[in-house]
Amino acid sequence: MNNDDDSTGQQAPSQGKEVAEALKEWTKDPLYCPVCLPVSRDIGIFTIPAGNTALGDSNDGSDFIIDWEVKLGQLADSAEGGCAFCALVAARLLPTMPPSTHPGNKVESSAYGCCHLAKEVGDQVKWAAKELRAVCEVHGSDAYVNILAKCAVDVGLAAKDERFGRVHFRVRDTNLPTEASRQLIAPGNQLTVELYGLEGEFSSEWLKNRPLTVYPGSEAGLQLARDWLRECVDTHHECHSAETSALPARVVEILDGGGLRLHDESGTQAKYAILSYCWGGTQDFATTKATLEDRKKGFSISDLPKTLQDAVTVVKELGLRYLWIDSICIIQDCEDDKNKELASMPSYYANAWITISAGGKKCTEGFLDTTGECEQHPGTGLPRDVLLMGIVCPDATVSKMGFTQAREWKLSQEPISKRAWTFQERVLSTRVIHYGTRMLWQCHSSVKSGGGMVDSSLDDSTVDLDSLRRVLRGDETLRKVYDIWYQVIREYTIRDASLDEDKLPAISALAQKFGEITHDEYLAGLWRGDILRGLLWSTYPTLDLTNPTQWTAPSWSWASNKNVISYDSLPPTEAIPVAKITHCQVTPRSTLAPFARLNSATLDIRGKVLTLPIEQLKLFVKVENRLPWPYMYQYFWEEKNGIDAGCSNWEPPDGCIVLVLFIMRE
Repeated sequence: MNNDDDSTGQQAPSQGKEVAEALKEWTKDPLYCPVCLPVSRDIGIFTIPAGNTALGDSNDGSDFIIDWEVKLGQLADSAEGGCAFCALVAARLLPTMPPSTHPGNKVESSAYGCCHLAKEVGDQVKWAAKELRAVCEVHGSDAYVNILAKCAVDVGLAAKDERFGRVHFRVRDTNLPTEASRQLIAPGNQLTVELYGLEGEFSSEWLKNRPLTVYPGSEAGLQLARDWLRECVDTHHECHSAETSALPARVVEILDGGGLRLHDESGTQAKYAILSYCWGGTQDFATTKATLEDRKKGFSISDLPKTLQDAVTVVKELGLRYLWIDSICIIQDCEDDKNKELASMPSYYANAWITISAGGKKCTEGFLDTTGECEQHPGTGLPRDVLLMGIVCPDATVSKMGFTQAREWKLSQEPISKRAWTFQERVLSTRVIHYGTRMLWQCHSSVKSGGGMVDSSLDDSTVDLDSLRRVLRGDETLRKVYDIWYQVIREYTIRDASLDEDKLPAISALAQKFGEITHDEYLAGLWRGDILRGLLWSTYPTLDLTNPTQWTAPSWSWASNKNVISYDSLPPTEAIPVAKITHCQVTPRSTLAPFARLNSATLDIRGKVLTLPIEQLKLFVKVENRLPWPYMYQYFWEEKNGIDAGCSNWEPPDGCIVLVLFIMRE
């Protein structure tokens, strides 16, 4: 359905006697507002599922629209009088109206008050009300707007009963003169509101979305994690894993008395969890050769940084006994041990019962404390930006619901998603529970949020995760496997590695898995079976290479620089290779970790060289002469490097040649 097309959708059906009686009783409720009553009264129609006889020929309630005509003066009075919904509309939908004192100004903050218990109206609402009254002074007290409300069905959400939760509001008409209303009724001037059912209210029967969990460490938050895990284990065939598996070489064991110890007894079969997190600096409790024996004797949970403490708590609450944490379970000053563990990581992550992903920037932050709660009114169980309004449910009951202005949230923007190591940790894990600005569950079968709405189709991942999972199961053609690898490189190089020398190690577990599937030889980030295409990596849109402080890979490998890498210009299947690799040899630093750090690498190639004048070469590579590239690439480039992504000042280096690898027949 086109949400901007007034001709689509049906008018919400008229309400019956039962609703009229309910509304009469509702006038005594503090949330009752006669100004936005048409919204509260009719918005429940959107929640009716398909097949309900009250809908007539409609598929479901999302086909309907709501018309709300409101006088600007009444809206201003209601907003200042304490109606949270009228305040939101006044402060968010209408500020683009040419006002008397602040032309074109928009409200930037989300604070209408401190939370739904605020006693005073926020300054932004007062400002919006003042502007609305200023318009009425010029155009009369009958100045009004007609606001259209339509259901925003999010097709990216998997569960049918979770798809409704957002409503678009926009001004469809007004009696203001054209010059005063042009911006007001512009198609882009839209307010999107998320609606939530509240526990203990009738609204929860119809609105399946819930407000964000503000206290992940509460019993309710921990129970949510247990429920997600149990549902996956019991019902998700794609996520099947063995009831027990061999433990990693070392794991943190949670003892019956509450203490901890480093377990290193070989042959133990059990379920275990893995912690994926950002170190954020030196690890004070890291295991070294000197501390190894002490760790095996035992230590207290209080010895750990907060994030690791919280991980232990979650593991206990999920009924598990063992937890793998890299800083504790790998001997940090032993290269041989690091290399052995690097080679074992694919099986560690694949066999883990669950991976706990801590979203913070530092291991000292923790992740089970309250997040997003009002500091002035703690203990409400609601985020500070969730406000309350009434709703007439389809069964004629009057209830309360939560609402807030919809905000785009992307897992890719969480700190944990910007760390190089965590990419392979996520991809290789069967089940992941994320703790960051919100709780999020991801497995091979589903994505679930601890409140709020998550449309995974809107995230910035450059990898087709479904195809990647098929690759890891061995269900794709060899050509497709290579193509997915090139997508992986794009996604991986967007992220940051704290150490330059980690460029290849931080993706070595995933490379090892690809090697097992392809039976191909890994050559410094490339594959021998597709090496000509593998050489066609690009740092576009920039041509300035950002080199690491020390040698990490040969210049012909994408891993030789710190730029974001793309393979957007790979030749089609019918392209003819005209170059030949005559020799290629890579020597790993350790035979224990052949996919990780390198000692040396050489490549000999024979092919045709294209001679071009310098000016023609510069014209060939100029940004404006290339194919358009996604906006998000520019965003990541500029965010990471702090400079413009263009290459207008690029000069070909001395000795630059153009080597032809493929040609196309005319």
